[in-house]
Formats: sequence, structure tokens, C-alpha cells
Amino acid sequence: MSSTPQHVLDLACGPHKVAGAIGLDLAAVPGVDVVADIERGALPFRSDTFDTVHASHVIEHVQSIPQLMREIHRVARAGARVHIATPHYSWHASWVDPTHRWHLSVRTFSYFAEEHFSAYYTGARYRVVALQLSMPRLWRRLGIEYLLNLENRHRAFRFARKFWEEYLAFVVRGKEMRAVLEVIKPAAAGPR
Repeated sequence: MSSTPQHVLDLACGPHKVAGAIGLDLAAVPGVDVVADIERGALPFRSDTFDTVHASHVIEHVQSIPQLMREIHRVARAGARVHIATPHYSWHASWVDPTHRWHLSVRTFSYFAEEHFSAYYTGARYRVVALQLSMPRLWRRLGIEYLLNLENRHRAFRFARKFWEEYLAFVVRGKEMRAVLEVIKPAAAGPR
């Protein structure tokens, strides 16, 4: 176990900040350590500062997801874990909140992976470690949630989520997605 302290950032934490994290929010409510607008340019932290970043139910509100992902990438260290929670586009709560600008898919975070066909649009690179999809109780009890999350263990089950999202998502609705991403940065150039 490492004796180096972990540096954790909780973006848009509100009054429910992750324990031990530096909490950033637009509103100065209890628990917020840094008041800043994440829509107004760079996050107020030095590059390569954080080992873990939490962004729970914030990504669907921002004007530019690629810009936010670039800023998270900048302030996170190589290998840092980024935990993002957001509603799935098929869940009614994604559409009820008038401040939601985006309605995201299980494939949204793949956009930032090196192998994505559009990866050249942003310099922020991540590896999708896991994406957990939660569903309403009925679909969970019938085992559909389990089936759709098998992709996290066996890549061969990727077809299940793809088929579900393309053909069934507005009937057999998803609820929330929890993505875990690993920050990928180029290795620092050493002496030659």
C-alpha cells in the first residue's frame, strides 16, 4: 500500500462531497472548498494534481463535454481514475430536468478512447475501465441489468448493450450509468 496521500477532486459536489476530496462547485454551500464555474475556462488547479476525480451528475449539464473531459484530463495524473455518473438517455429523469443539455449513451465515453474513429477531435485520452448500467427494479429482477453489464467482464458480450440501445432502450429503459475511466497521458520524455 502506498504511503503517498491520494489527491481527490469532486466536481460539482454540492453539499454531498466525497469524503477526503477537494469539493468544487458553482455554489458556496457547506462542503464546497473551491467556488468556481466549470463552464468558464480552465479548472482552477495545476496540471497533474489529482489521482481520482468524481463527477456525479454534472456532465449532462455542461455546455461542452469535450472541454470538460480535456480539463479533467489536464488536472488528473496519468493513470488517475475518473468516476462519472449520469442518467442513461432512456431514463425519464434525463429528460425531466430542464438544465440537462445532453442525454448520454453507454458508448459516449468510448469517444475519448485512443481507438475511437473520431479520437483526433480531442487530446484527452481515457481507457474505459468499466461502465455499470443500472436499471429499474423489474429489469434488474429479470436479469436484464446483469446481462447488459456482462461486457465489463467479457468483451464478447458487447453485442448485448449495442442491441439493447439500438432496438430496446425506450421499452426496457436504463436508469443511470457509472463510468470508470483511466487517464492516459504520453510518457514524459526522458534524457536521451
